[in-house]
Amino acid sequence: MMRKRHTEKSALLPVRPSPPTLKEIEEDVKSADKNDYVFTSMTSVNDDFNFAEDLNSTDDSIDADEIQKRQIVLEQYEKVCKFLELNDSLKVGQTNLNKACKKLIETGGDVKSAMTDLSIKLEQQRQLLKKVNET
Repeated sequence: MMRKRHTEKSALLPVRPSPPTLKEIEEDVKSADKNDYVFTSMTSVNDDFNFAEDLNSTDDSIDADEIQKRQIVLEQYEKVCKFLELNDSLKVGQTNLNKACKKLIETGGDVKSAMTDLSIKLEQQRQLLKKVNET
């Protein structure tokens, strides 16, 4: 009986796909049908758990553990919303920084060109002064 080598065994396994990018995820969410299970299930969850009302409710049918679980979910939801806002803000900041960087590079080129022109003019002035002093 022959044993397969490790390299032969790993060659048979398919390559793991890379995880989707944020842009791909956003496109998936935007193109999803309104009747998509994820969205309909979240709607039913939101209908079932009216967080603000339940947390402030004095209803004895909701036990402390359930209220704590709902508070945790609400806190996580708020963190996700804050993350998304910060992410958008960072994207805007990144775009602004890229524009500023390009402008600085262009300005640097303009300054370099101006310095070269000034150096040439200065050299011409020196040569002119040298000719005047020789005469």
